[in-house]
Amino acid sequence: MNHETAERQGLYFPEPLTHRNKKGKVYQRLGEVDSQIQMALALETEELQARSVITDQTSPEFLKEECLVYLIRHHHKEGNRQCVNGLTESLLRRCGTWIKGQLCSIRDPELESQGYADVIAMLFERILDLDSDQGDFLQVRFWVVLKSLTVQTFSDLLKPHPGYDGEDVDAVGQGVGLRAASTVVSSPVETEVINESLIREALSQLEEPIRSAYLLRHYIGLQIEDQNPAVLTISRYFDKTPRTIRNWLTKADRCLAEWRTKERRDEQTTKEY
Repeated sequence: MNHETAERQGLYFPEPLTHRNKKGKVYQRLGEVDSQIQMALALETEELQARSVITDQTSPEFLKEECLVYLIRHHHKEGNRQCVNGLTESLLRRCGTWIKGQLCSIRDPELESQGYADVIAMLFERILDLDSDQGDFLQVRFWVVLKSLTVQTFSDLLKPHPGYDGEDVDAVGQGVGLRAASTVVSSPVETEVINESLIREALSQLEEPIRSAYLLRHYIGLQIEDQNPAVLTISRYFDKTPRTIRNWLTKADRCLAEWRTKERRDEQTTKEY
């Protein structure tokens, strides 16, 4: 029985995913997500929107983010703009604060706003693209994709702007500030950097992609590697071996240690004068 026949008979089954992973296997939604979709497809627009705003995950009426993605695509295809707008607002309320929280260290309102807009644009470009299956994984592991897009945007904002002369770090690096220093508990060098001007100067010592890898590890908190292929890691992000990433981080620690040693010598010389 195909999807259209099922709907005519009062049955609502989610359309299957088509995208395949690297091993050639088609993505599969969680059974819970499929069940929620099947139930939600039978709801009227007003009732569906009421259900979409529920954020209590223990509620039997809660709809997972993966379910909302499917429903947005479905009603976009059906031309139900009211439903699409309501579901989109619900999804944004759930993930918008999280995205801003990841980008808040920028401390440049304009740049932070740009980053947020970029993440949302990439997210909904995938969700609303009905001509391809690039949004399939969003129906499997929504938060994995969102984190990947946010990390990608964060890393892009770290790249030097035109006219960058190596004397200063770009706007995102400047914004890391005290928050980054307090979160880098695993790096003895960075925890010693306790004010924004020193952090700014320290990060400017690192070349790309080492600087991005360093911040992704110590600021964003990504793991270098993980056995679960669904988990975003620094190794997967750069498409490099874990050994290469560790070498980058070791080089960063060495560079920052040398910088800090020089800073201490300069401080001592200044005191002597």
